[in-house]
Amino acid sequence: MAKRNLKRANGNGSIVKLSGKHRKPYACRVCVRTETKIDPDNPLNSVVVIKRKYIGYAETYDEAVRILADYFAKPIDLDYKDITFKELYEMWIKTKEDTVSKSWYNSVKASFNAMEELHNRKINDLRTHDFELLFEYTDKMYPTMKKMLILLHQMFDFADSHDMIYKNYSKYISLAKYTGKNPNSIKRDIFKKADIKRIWKYSSDLYNSIVIILIYTGLRISELFDLKREDVHIEEQYLDIKASKTEAGVRLVPIADVIMPLVKRWYDKGNAYLVFNTRGNQFKYRDYRDSYWNKLMEELGLNEHRPHDTRHTFVSLYQSVENSDERILKKIVGHRGTQDFTLKVYTQFEMQRLLEEVNKIVV
Repeated sequence: MAKRNLKRANGNGSIVKLSGKHRKPYACRVCVRTETKIDPDNPLNSVVVIKRKYIGYAETYDEAVRILADYFAKPIDLDYKDITFKELYEMWIKTKEDTVSKSWYNSVKASFNAMEELHNRKINDLRTHDFELLFEYTDKMYPTMKKMLILLHQMFDFADSHDMIYKNYSKYISLAKYTGKNPNSIKRDIFKKADIKRIWKYSSDLYNSIVIILIYTGLRISELFDLKREDVHIEEQYLDIKASKTEAGVRLVPIADVIMPLVKRWYDKGNAYLVFNTRGNQFKYRDYRDSYWNKLMEELGLNEHRPHDTRHTFVSLYQSVENSDERILKKIVGHRGTQDFTLKVYTQFEMQRLLEEVNKIVV
């Protein structure tokens, strides 16, 4: 329900402040057409009806003014104003179907998958800072980052040419500072054992415990956030990963004895997902990173670490175990090279072996 209309000059759109509690209470709308309704009983009486369309919502009045200013500076097709990054990709890739090779398509698809945190974001909400954060926190090498940026440029040029966006912010991104990030020079940051012990001290907090769960399972953070409660087997001590970035990533992951209390604490919450945000909904990477990860890392003085470092840490911890088995490691983390694993053929003995191996990790 609208609370009040904040008057603006004719032809400049209008701003309506919504009643009740809203994170973005200022609604921006524009006139798309007018209709004249005539009273059939008295043709001399007519009423002009204004048909409006909402183009966005803002936290402050000044922000709402900027939304309207952007719209009138470059009006967009309002049918597309709310499309997501993923929807834009699907529209764009369809224009390439008959002109590209399968290898090109697979390469582009890989670049798209590497930008997972943007998939459900509305393209008109994305700004230069969002793209900069994407590249700042990605675990990809510089050659892959270049491919990701090329895809961004092509997608948003397409959106711009079809009046889907107010402004093409992708063109302001530079990868100059990442030129040294390549397979020959990159240094993976792993958590030192002393740091892990410090994190353990904070794990009584439900959301901080996520870091420990990631370190002792080797899960990608997206895999943990996609994990349904029904796929957590408490008695048998394993996780059934059904959603992953790669075919080899679909696997069974043992739950080490040391983290069982942490996993069970989440499990006993009874939510559809194993871990979830304060509203009971599935976690989004950016929300978790900004609200929990960054705060904990700052508290511990470990700001250089990214969530993906937990996966590298698991690999390092297991490789330091005496007589560690590379094939077992590949099974647990979902690396290519174990055919029986990708087919998910597990015997009770094999699952017990995986559990015994992760239980060898001592911090």
